[in-house]
Amino acid sequence: MKAFGLLSLLTLLFSTNCEAQQTLRETITYDGVTRSFIIYVPAIYSNTDEVPLLLGMHKKNGTAENFMTYGDFRYIADTANFIIVHPQGLLDKDGITHWNFNPSADTVDDIGFLDSLIENVSSRFSIDQKRICSTGFSQGAFMSFYLACHLERKIAGIGAVSGSLIDTAGCFDGFPVPIMQIHGTNDNVVSYNAYKIPGIIDICVNYNGCDATPTITNMPDIDKTDGSSVTQFLYENGKNGISVEHLRVNNGEHKWPGNGLKTSNTNYDIVASVEIWRFLSQFNSDGRIATSSALSLNTPKAILFPNPTSGTVKLTSNHFINSISVKDMQGKELLFKVLNASSKESILSTESLPSNMYTVTIHTDHGIEVTKLLKL
Repeated sequence: MKAFGLLSLLTLLFSTNCEAQQTLRETITYDGVTRSFIIYVPAIYSNTDEVPLLLGMHKKNGTAENFMTYGDFRYIADTANFIIVHPQGLLDKDGITHWNFNPSADTVDDIGFLDSLIENVSSRFSIDQKRICSTGFSQGAFMSFYLACHLERKIAGIGAVSGSLIDTAGCFDGFPVPIMQIHGTNDNVVSYNAYKIPGIIDICVNYNGCDATPTITNMPDIDKTDGSSVTQFLYENGKNGISVEHLRVNNGEHKWPGNGLKTSNTNYDIVASVEIWRFLSQFNSDGRIATSSALSLNTPKAILFPNPTSGTVKLTSNHFINSISVKDMQGKELLFKVLNASSKESILSTESLPSNMYTVTIHTDHGIEVTKLLKL
């Protein structure tokens, strides 16, 4: 491991408990090059408890800042209590930001950089070393697969969107790692057929020792205007309880499903960030976590109907509702309603909201529930 130096662009003093979420834009020096990254620390983080660490990596010609917006895990971390790191890729010979998952074509040591970054963050925050995971879009997904192959057992699981595994050459012994792959069948950048995504899934299933025959489920077609649907292929009973899951976006393009940018030709039947954390939260580097100890997203008990909507929405919870907050994907609160814990139902009017994806936070007498609302 090469030595690294830290140059903080934003200096913050941490107490035992953080009073608010923090977004830190920082750099380290690795291999003589200054590398930048963004850390998101949820408000509920306390350095007295070890929490998971999630690496979130942008696409080719992308930025850490941009990925943090469309591949948004922040509102999930706020309730599930994990730290997110968004590293920034360097420029390639054509001046385009990228990740080097093919060392024969590049000299940038991104594996070493990301390893150093994990050590850096782990030295400053209370990180569960068995719960370090990676996710990414397009090249960021390729890089996540590459990390799983080459960072020994440091990576406890990956969530790949619109990217894949090139090959398993050089993978360490004991490659098995939980893998979720989300991919559109009409992807014109990382072609579903040209990259042989079903074959890659078979390789992952074989390495993990999972059942060769999956459980296949057609997921609810919530947004009938997006021109796509999602089929889940779940391969279970792998080594140490590991699973492989493929969410095939039928007619889906090169997009991050459910992104808050409300981009055209994007699937809104699922939110990729929610699905990835649902999957990754089940495992650590030893395999499947016992249900009682898993740190997972608080599965929303609240139901919004209709969703998507163009008008009013009925919200129903299993618990008495104290208040409801509706925020845009940048975290700006647009609606707030107090119910004083007198009802398990409420009506929300969305006429004043522009067409977009929103986060709905419901404070109940049993805690906080978070879900998504799509305004048409």
